[in-house]
Order: sequence, then structure tokens, then C-alpha cells
Amino acid sequence: MRRGGVVVACDHTADPDESAARWQHEIERARDRTHTRSLTPGGLVDLLSQVGLRDVRLVEEPFDLDFDEWFDRGSPSLPKEEVRRMLASGSARGFRPALRPDGGITIHNLRALVRGERA
Repeated sequence: MRRGGVVVACDHTADPDESAARWQHEIERARDRTHTRSLTPGGLVDLLSQVGLRDVRLVEEPFDLDFDEWFDRGSPSLPKEEVRRMLASGSARGFRPALRPDGGITIHNLRALVRGERA
């Protein structure tokens, strides 16, 4: 990338609390065996800074996922009902399940947009 070029990364984030992040990652891996890990918002900022980008900025924004739609586009390692039970057992910053009146689950998420410029 040439000087002055800009990198923008967008991804959902992990909870900075290790136990909450572990719970979230277990669900992510159960829903999609190709999932490796999500970074915290600070981890995304650190990553861009560590590769030499400057003026690194982060903005978070909420977004919602429907559990069934989200699960169905994964490559699960566990059955859907088991992952649903796992999801209903907790909550994490940026990964909060909410039972809907129709019996479905909405997952309230946060995604981070991180921007940095090459010096």
C-alpha cells in the first residue's frame, strides 16, 4: 500500500471479558467450524497500529442477527438446537441474545469499523 493509503476493517467483536469472550467463541465455533476467533475492539485497533498504520480510529455500531438465518449459513459442528441452548445460556458485550414473542431469537451485536492510514 502506498503512503497515504487507507485500510478499513469491519468485523463483529469479542467481549473484552475473557470468560464472556470464551462463551461467545464456543457458540461461534459450534455454529461455524471454520471460525477461528473474534478480536476485541481494542484488539482490532492494536492490530492496525502494530502493522504501522497511523491515525487509527474505531467506530462501533449495533446490528441484529436472526439466530435461524445466522445458523443456517454456517458450517456447524453441533446441532442447531444445541447451539440455540448454548446461546440462551448467557450474554456477552456485543453478542446478546433476546427471545422474541414468536419464539425466535434475535442476537444483538456490535461491529467495529476500524480505519488506519499508512504513514
